[in-house]
Amino acid sequence: MMTDIEYIQGFKRNDERVISAFYEAHRFPFIAFFRTHYSKDDVYIRDLFQDTCIVLWKNIQHGKLTEEGLKSSLSTYFISIGKYTMMAKDRKYKEIVDDDELSKLKFIEDDAEELQKRIELDDFVYRMVSEMKPPCDSLLKAQYWDKLSGVEIAEKFGFKNADSVKAQKFKCIKKLKPLIEKFIKL
Repeated sequence: MMTDIEYIQGFKRNDERVISAFYEAHRFPFIAFFRTHYSKDDVYIRDLFQDTCIVLWKNIQHGKLTEEGLKSSLSTYFISIGKYTMMAKDRKYKEIVDDDELSKLKFIEDDAEELQKRIELDDFVYRMVSEMKPPCDSLLKAQYWDKLSGVEIAEKFGFKNADSVKAQKFKCIKKLKPLIEKFIKL
C-alpha cells in the first residue's frame, strides 16, 4: 500500500502505475461509501468515481493539492471531492430536467480553490465534532453525517423525543459555532 505522499508524487509525474494503484485501492471503498450514504445506482456511482479521479488528478497537476497542503488523509479528500462532484452533477441534472430550453442551461463548475476551502472546512468541522464531549459528538454525527431524523436520534440515544434532540442539538451547535467562525477567519 502506498502512502498519500507517494500517490500525490506519482500523480504529479503522471505515473500510470501509481495512478492505477490509487484507482484500485480507492474504487471499492468509494463505491461502498456512496452506496451506503446516498441513493444512487451503481452506474451513477461508477461515473462519479471516474469524474472524481479526474478532479483529483487536475487538482494535483495544477498545484491545488500538494503534499504539504493535504490537511486530511487523501482518502478523506477524495471522498469530499466525490461529494461536491455529486452535488454539481445533481445540480446540472436538475437544471436539465427543470428547464425547457436547453439553450438556457448553466453548468456550474466548482472552482478548485473554493472546493479546497470547503473540503478543509468539512475536515475541520468533523474533527471539532469528534473532539466534543457526549452527547454532542454522537448527536451531531448522527444528524449530519448519518442523516438520521430527530425521531431516529431520540430512539437511538435515549432522548425523550425529537424536540429534546432539537434542543440538545441547538446547545451543541452553539458550542461549535465560534470555533467554525474562528477557522473561517484564518
